[in-house]
Amino acid sequence: MRAEEGGWAMAQSPILGITITLSRLRRKTYLSMLDYYSKAKPEIQ
Repeated sequence: MRAEEGGWAMAQSPILGITITLSRLRRKTYLSMLDYYSKAKPEIQ
């Protein structure tokens, strides 16, 4: 495995799905992309 593939391998790791959850991210005040878009989008009339 090349060094630049390391991030991809880690992102696909099953442990990240267990340790980094949406509820934990929300507690740390991170927004999901959908929440961010909902707040930032211009209203189209």
